[in-house]
Amino acid sequence: MKKIKPEAAEVKEENKEENNVKEDITKLLALANKSFTCFTGLGNNPNAKLLRIKTGIDIFDRSIGGGLVRGRFHLFTGGFASGKTYISQKVIESTQKEGGICVYIDAEKRFDPEWFALVGCDIDNLVVSRPTYGEQALDLVLFYLKQNVDLIVIDSLAALVPMQEDEDSMEQQSIGLQARMLNKAFRKIVAANNSTVLIAINQQRQQIGTVFNRGIQKTMPGGEGQYFYASLIVDVRRGDWIKQDKQRVGHEINCVATKCNFHPPFGQSIIPLRYDTGQIDNVTMIVNLALDFAIIKKKGPWYYLENVEKPFQGIDEVVQFYRNNQDEFIALREQVFQTETKDNE
Repeated sequence: MKKIKPEAAEVKEENKEENNVKEDITKLLALANKSFTCFTGLGNNPNAKLLRIKTGIDIFDRSIGGGLVRGRFHLFTGGFASGKTYISQKVIESTQKEGGICVYIDAEKRFDPEWFALVGCDIDNLVVSRPTYGEQALDLVLFYLKQNVDLIVIDSLAALVPMQEDEDSMEQQSIGLQARMLNKAFRKIVAANNSTVLIAINQQRQQIGTVFNRGIQKTMPGGEGQYFYASLIVDVRRGDWIKQDKQRVGHEINCVATKCNFHPPFGQSIIPLRYDTGQIDNVTMIVNLALDFAIIKKKGPWYYLENVEKPFQGIDEVVQFYRNNQDEFIALREQVFQTETKDNE
């Protein structure tokens, strides 16, 4: 009779233990799914993978890992007229092109059908809700989440007025009402959100009582809870002006992902917005990407192109050159996309 070596016997015992563990896990999952109406499975289950919605802005998607994640809470914050709502409008446009259902919670009462249509949104198939007070708006969000819509935009959290504050007179103090309302709503929203991309827009205020701190300290109305519940926080700021014939025709939207749970944080993107067309200035965006990838060389105020001997002074001259030479611009765009693909690989 052939004797089994001690090492082989130990391997067989380990395999038996692994099989027993797998059987125990299978029984545990079957019992959990039978007893509770929630997702319970292994980490390699397709339902546990991150599903994304493209924003329609390539440079912004690249900075956050490929798009906004379904089932997560995303927060866009920044100063006035910086471009927070515009980015949300481009997400609506991109989601509608994929056949998704979008909801816009107009808490600030400033929905403009003409501007939304100019940006590219299909206003005939866009659900717009104008709540009276904050609790009603958040109940609407929970209702739409249960209907499994694809995208919800709240514009904005700062404009959500608690019902008690709405009913009280102006001399009544209501400290902390909005923060308590929003934190209660965030707990329920995070639990109820399965497959919807939720975007909340918020404002930035100057922190009171920071006289002795260096710099201007900024905060968001609505309490500290929103910082913890948000999977993505994007700081949106207005950058340089886009000029044509010495007239301001747009501005650059500077975005920094200060918090991101599904991609390395602090990804930056510069989005050039044109006021007259409501669209992104693709020439300026490609030039900025070419500068990031060192395809266009910069030394001081001078910019050097590969196929042009004479350097250009200032980025405006570079952008104007590519506007006037479409063949050169197409070649530059292909080179940028090829370089970006290699970097991603």
